[in-house]
Amino acid sequence: MSEEDRAASHRRLCRHIAAAVVQCMADTDMSFAEIAERIGSTAGAVKRKIDRLIAGRSISFRDVSDFATAMGASVRIRLVPREPEPPPATNTAPPATPSQPEPPQPPRSPQ
Repeated sequence: MSEEDRAASHRRLCRHIAAAVVQCMADTDMSFAEIAERIGSTAGAVKRKIDRLIAGRSISFRDVSDFATAMGASVRIRLVPREPEPPPATNTAPPATPSQPEPPQPPRSPQ
């Protein structure tokens, strides 16, 4: 695994955590200020930590646990096998053929 792949995986993980925290905030109708009050912090500090996750950067497990506890939630982690990557697309269409003009139609007889 390349360093670029590892960094991309880390950013995705951080963003998944951010999405889970923000979704829980919406589900519990809690604001940054309410979470901050419950964990003895400030709304600005809570927002900065969530913004950091959204940007794909880490925060501590303790911070994530504090946010969850403040919202009456728990953190669950599952590791699941990734779906195999699809093979690169290949052009399976038949080769293009030049369009053939319609054959001439015999003249219609008057009726």
